[in-house]
Amino acid sequence: MVDIKTIILELVRDIKSRKFLLALAGILLVVANKYFELGLTLWELVIAIAPAALFVIVEGIADILERDNSSLG
Repeated sequence: MVDIKTIILELVRDIKSRKFLLALAGILLVVANKYFELGLTLWELVIAIAPAALFVIVEGIADILERDNSSLG
């Protein structure tokens, strides 16, 4: 059985990850554009968020491959 301390430590580790922070920054940019009327167009948002989204996707794939390789041997 997993105890609460382990769950909290894993959650804190995940919150500090670059992938999570970049995803959160992208969401915050879109929300800020909507509610604070920053005036960014759709294409400007795509250009701002695309590199971070690509990084998250590539790192996620690398994590999956690393997890698969470590389970094999």
